[in-house]
Amino acid sequence: MRHLVAAFLVVAAVFAAACGSGEPGPTVDPGGGTPSPSSNSLSGTVELGELDGTIIPAGARLPDGAVVVVTLADVSRTDVASEPITRQTVPTTAIPFDYELTWSGNLVAGRTYAVSARIEDADDNLLYINDTAFDITPGQTTQDFWVIAVS
Repeated sequence: MRHLVAAFLVVAAVFAAACGSGEPGPTVDPGGGTPSPSSNSLSGTVELGELDGTIIPAGARLPDGAVVVVTLADVSRTDVASEPITRQTVPTTAIPFDYELTWSGNLVAGRTYAVSARIEDADDNLLYINDTAFDITPGQTTQDFWVIAVS
């Protein structure tokens, strides 16, 4: 039942995002404004933000054509769908999976950001998804997290 609820919430979020909120886009400060006090880069480059980590559980084999979709989103507002800041879609055949996201601008202090992942087969059927929020703070450069099988 929990998997069904999680899948329903994902579908609802995608539908809401497609409809649009009429609000401004994601809150990434391209310069000026109120950027986070710490660096927004793993490699020391200040013009791009970077986040990396590993998606687990280890040892899971995936069918040919499977893709991992990792998204960093502004989840500050609870009354509308989250606003994606960056997304990485990569073919893969196994978990764990290492990811790296980059984006331009700074994450704004005081906002709430989260990283999420979904793994789909070649026919876009959902195989794995994270069911826990993994919050990202401005200046954070690494976040490992797990996904669960959707049955």
